[in-house]
This record gives sequence, structure tokens and C-alpha cells, in this order.
Amino acid sequence: MRAILTRVNEKLGTNITAHDFRHTCALRLASDPGISLVDVQSHLRHRHITTTEEYLVAQPDEVIKRLQARQSDHSTEQLTVAAWEYDANDLDLLLGSGGRKS
Repeated sequence: MRAILTRVNEKLGTNITAHDFRHTCALRLASDPGISLVDVQSHLRHRHITTTEEYLVAQPDEVIKRLQARQSDHSTEQLTVAAWEYDANDLDLLLGSGGRKS
């Protein structure tokens, strides 16, 4: 494998390593919603999940798609907002009778 990569790098003027393939694999696995981060950790044989978490990279186009889908789901819902009111007696209790000016 090293000999192949050496020839490829010489021909293309690149510096590709076997670890680059591992890194790409880790990024793709971590971005797959069907694969848990613990599964990725196990596959990569990371001792600590924090090492695997480094591969959690938000892809802007995917974030936008998810946010737009979420927004369209909520756009059909009726939002009901209760009117906010307070009882003056509650304020007297909290602030003391001197807290309210007459």
C-alpha cells in the first residue's frame, strides 16, 4: 500500500497517506445518522469517545436542510400563546407592600 501511495504521490505531486483514508472513513461514518458515535468509536478502536467526537463536523448544507425541514414541520402548527398576567398581590408578597406605588 505504501509503495502504491508513494508512486501516486510522486505522479500527482500530492502527499496522501493511509491515515488520510482512515480520517475520511471516520468523517463519513460520524456524519451518517444511521450509525451511532459509539459504533464509530468501536470501529476506529478509540479508547475515549472524546477522540471520536472530533469527527463530528457539521456540514452547512445538511444543517440548512434539517433546519428548513424542521421549520416547514412547524409552519403548519398553530401557535397559541397565553396572555401573560400577574396578580398584584403576588408582587406585594415578593416585594413587600412598599414595592408597589399607589
